Amino acid sequence: MSTPLPPDYCADLPNGNHEYPGDPSQFVKCANGYAYTYDCPEGTHYDPDSRECVPN
Repeated sequence: MSTPLPPDYCADLPNGNHEYPGDPSQFVKCANGYAYTYDCPEGTHYDPDSRECVPN
């Protein structure tokens, strides 16, 4: 189970995908200050360099 994000997580981040703190199986999409959490497909993890889910 992932730790919930603070309500202001995306306040100072640009729009786009960002890593979910402490859980590489998820990522956060920031859009106009709002955070949306997504799971990477099975067998993948979020890569902060490419900003997408990549094979394990």
